[in-house]
Order: sequence, then structure tokens, then C-alpha cells
Amino acid sequence: MADVNHYPPVIPLDTSTDVWRMQVSHSRSLSMQERSQRAEEKTRQMAQTVDQTIRRTHPEFSEYDIRREYIRRRHGDALATAAEAYLRRIFP
Repeated sequence: MADVNHYPPVIPLDTSTDVWRMQVSHSRSLSMQERSQRAEEKTRQMAQTVDQTIRRTHPEFSEYDIRREYIRRRHGDALATAAEAYLRRIFP
């Protein structure tokens, strides 16, 4: 295990400093368009994972319930509550 006191906080604890440096170097070598595309793809994958997890763990949920829970998990209770009226119009 790495010495946490001398380990930069931006490096995941399961990643060595050398590997982290290689990852940063590779990321810096990408064009802005490539970085943007990768970020967009990771965001899409995460959204899909959250949606699938909700559906798998709550098969009894309606589409309204799934969307509300998705919003709650990704953006918090306040936004999920604020979105309820909109969701009820879309998923009666």
C-alpha cells in the first residue's frame, strides 16, 4: 500500500504514481475533440449504468419511478422533487 502521507490526493489509491503519470501524459496527448468525445462516452456509460441498476434493483418501479430515482441519484433530492410535476406529465 502506498504511503498516504506522500501520495498526491488526485491519484487513486489503487494506482501507482508511475501509472498515473502515464495516464496523465496520454490524456494530455489527446486533442480537445478526443478528450471531449471520451468524456461524453463516459458520461453516457455512467447514465446507462445508473438506469440499469435502478431497473434491476427495483423491477416493480414504473417508468416515472425509474426516472425520478435516476434524477435523485445523479442530481440530488431537491432536483428530483422539483422534477416530479414534469415527470408526471410525461409518465402519467
